Amino acid sequence: MSKRMLVLMCSIFLVVPLLFMGCGSGSDGATGAPGANGANGANGQDLTAVPNPESCAVCHNGSAERDGAAHQAAYDELYQDNVLRVTNLGYAFNGTDNTDVVTFNMTKAGANFDCRDADSLGIYFTSYNGANF
Repeated sequence: MSKRMLVLMCSIFLVVPLLFMGCGSGSDGATGAPGANGANGANGQDLTAVPNPESCAVCHNGSAERDGAAHQAAYDELYQDNVLRVTNLGYAFNGTDNTDVVTFNMTKAGANFDCRDADSLGIYFTSYNGANF
């Protein structure tokens, strides 16, 4: 008997029993009888019913680092009046190449300022019809 024939026969003797391993008297994997439903859970809080995006309790929660002078200092740092000023703001949409063009003048502490030197820069526009946004 050739070596090739011997390998083929051994392979068959090893593989064929594996094909029949699922056949027999054990469980066939059918779905069992349905069980009883569990108790319903409590209703969750409807967070969209009365939206409260910012309330005093967010900052004024009794924590010293958020109350009083420290709180005001955070606002003073965030909104530094007249440090950066944007004037002559304009917007146009170019329908030819579908681009938005925003023009403006920017100064920092009274001197002209190149917006590309800013840490971050963002602007938001919304339509306004003279009465509503």
